[in-house]
Amino acid sequence: LSSESPVFASRAVDFLVDMFNDSSDRVRVRAIRALTVMGTRSVIYLTDEQLSIAVSAIKDSSQSVRLRIYEFLSVSVVSSNGLQQLMHAIQDNLEAYSSDLLPVYRALKLLGANHSNIITPQLTCTLLNISQHYLSREARIDDVVYAGNVILVINTKRATRHAVASVLPDYVFGHLPYLCDKYPGCLPNNLAEYVPAHLPYVRQMLVRPTPDTLVTQMTRDDDEQQTSALFTRMQRVLNKACEEPASAQIADDLVLAARTFLHTATAECRQKVVARYAELVSIGVKIKVMVESHDTMQVGEMFALTARLMHGSYEIEARTQGLDPLARTSLVYLR
Repeated sequence: LSSESPVFASRAVDFLVDMFNDSSDRVRVRAIRALTVMGTRSVIYLTDEQLSIAVSAIKDSSQSVRLRIYEFLSVSVVSSNGLQQLMHAIQDNLEAYSSDLLPVYRALKLLGANHSNIITPQLTCTLLNISQHYLSREARIDDVVYAGNVILVINTKRATRHAVASVLPDYVFGHLPYLCDKYPGCLPNNLAEYVPAHLPYVRQMLVRPTPDTLVTQMTRDDDEQQTSALFTRMQRVLNKACEEPASAQIADDLVLAARTFLHTATAECRQKVVARYAELVSIGVKIKVMVESHDTMQVGEMFALTARLMHGSYEIEARTQGLDPLARTSLVYLR
């Protein structure tokens, strides 16, 4: 009925939201589920009073109710003041219920898209605690509230996203590759185009290679155990580089190991992957040497090498869908 009659839908929303206060979990969940189904057809515009009821329900002790509320809010639209009220409630939940993290972030992704018209540069500065007059202190990359706010504002529609990006400090762009990797599916794919030109290494890290289906299939059909063994041996060399002071001897060991693996490997795709992995490990050693030298003149080159390392690890991952978890863990370790 709601899909056929907008008038009926608007009246039904009021009654269903009021059911959020019911003492029965079953009644609350069914009311939330019904509203979510309505919202998937056409977004639901909540009044401030209805939002207050939803915000109260978001603090429910039952996780099943909270998860349903997140889904409902992701298909809802509120006022500018209401959005700030909602973000305060979500902040409290992120701090109180760590298990709700990913469901909240998925909801924030859709909330950002639904509220593109009211997520202004000013609101962005407020949410991310950015000063327009003074140098802003860099946020902690592991701050779950900060990450949620970034997900909200960066998922706005294209025109709004350009305006939002214009007020973001460099450190926010620097955090994007990590957030994309940490919370897959919570940020858009085309973020590189919004990164300022003076941060080319961030742009490179945000570019995700397209999986090569032919190479992927070859890898699946290949001997996975042997491939995994090659990666594991390379991993031992990497561990050595991380535990001891980086030196030219370690780099020589890497070259020797890579040659040995290339002779051992028979499939063309495996040879390319192992050679690329050896190259990335060598880059990791160079970065370690630069860090230990404390030479500020090398910071730019270090960022560039870091970007190559990140991009290369994603490139290998895109081409090795068939590898077992042990081999793929090596790539995560590199990052």
